[in-house]
Amino acid sequence: MNKPLETVWELVKVFTKKPTYVTIDDISIESFVNDLSKVTLEKIEPPSCAKDNWQLIRFELIANSVNYCYWYGSHNIRPNNAGAVSMYNNLVQSCTQNASSDVIINNFINRLSHERFPWMDKRAAYLKELLKWQFDDTVTEIENNVNDIEKCLDIIIMQFPGYSNDIFLKRTSLFFMQIARQSDLFHSQLHLLPVPADYQIPKMLEHMGILRYNVELKQMIENEDLIPSGSRIECEIRASTIEACRRLCEKSGKDPSTVDFWLWLNRKSCSNKFHLTITTDY
Repeated sequence: MNKPLETVWELVKVFTKKPTYVTIDDISIESFVNDLSKVTLEKIEPPSCAKDNWQLIRFELIANSVNYCYWYGSHNIRPNNAGAVSMYNNLVQSCTQNASSDVIINNFINRLSHERFPWMDKRAAYLKELLKWQFDDTVTEIENNVNDIEKCLDIIIMQFPGYSNDIFLKRTSLFFMQIARQSDLFHSQLHLLPVPADYQIPKMLEHMGILRYNVELKQMIENEDLIPSGSRIECEIRASTIEACRRLCEKSGKDPSTVDFWLWLNRKSCSNKFHLTITTDY
C-alpha cells in the first residue's frame, strides 16, 4: 500500500500526463521564478488562545476540519460575510478560558450555525467527527511526532476520515502549513507536501499564463457554470495546480507554503474568474 502523499503525487501524474482541459506552460513558469525567489514568508502570531504547541495544533486541527467551501453563489450574498476570516474569528471566540476541547468544538458548531455558514450540515458533521474520537490524545500524538510529517499526516487521516476525503489532501496540507507559519514546527518537511489546491491558486496561475485552459473550460468559468466535484475537469485543474507549483518550488528554491501564500496574497490583483465547484475538499 502506498503512503498517502505518494498516492497524491501519483494521481497528479495521472491527470497531467495527457490532459484534455488544462496544460502547464513551463516558459511562463520561468518568467516568475526570479520574483518568487525573493519572496519570504513572515511568521504570524498564533491566536491568543493558542499559548503553546499543543494548543496551536488543537486550534488548527479544528479550523482545518471545516476550512472549505467558502464559495456560495457569490462572495457578496453569503449570510454574515461567511468566509475564512469570519470562520477563524468564530473559532477564537469559541475558545473560552480553560475550555475543554469538547466545549470549544460545540461552541464553534453553535456559532457557525448561528451565522448560517454554507453547507453547515457537512461542517458540523466534520467537527462532530473530532468529538467521536480521543481528540486530545490525537493532538498529543501529533505533538510527539512533529519531526515526522508523514506520520503526523497518517495520524490525522486515520483518526479523522473527513480529512482523508479529498484525493489531493488539500485541508491536510494546509493544516501543516498553517502550523508552520505560526511556530517552529514542520518547516524542514514542508517540501514533501503538495500545494493546497483550491480555486484561488489555479485562478492566479491561469492569470499568469502558467496554466492554460482549453476553450470549453474557459467558457465554463466565464459563464460561472458549476464544475462537478471529482470530475475530470476539476481534477485536471487541481492536479495541474499542484504540479505547476511543484515546478515553481523546484526552480525558485521555495517550499509549497511560500508559493501558496504568494499566490493567495496576490489573488485580488487580477479580475479573472475562478472555477466554481461545491465541495468539501476546499
